[in-house]
Amino acid sequence: MATVFKKSATRALPKDAELFMRKGKQFARWTNRFGKSRNAPVTHGADGQLRISIEAAVYTAKYRDGDGRLVERT
Repeated sequence: MATVFKKSATRALPKDAELFMRKGKQFARWTNRFGKSRNAPVTHGADGQLRISIEAAVYTAKYRDGDGRLVERT
């Protein structure tokens, strides 16, 4: 059986990010290089620094092929 999902990752908190709370969770708000306002939830990295959690722009499919190998395709 296959699954289709968007991968998630973390990256460094942008330098001009403003931190705020929404429904008891911390978020960051910043403006990207194209002038668009962006929001993302904030999490703590392995080194203890604040990071933002982002979701990939494309979907990924995960399935087992005929030989039983696990395959991921974007």
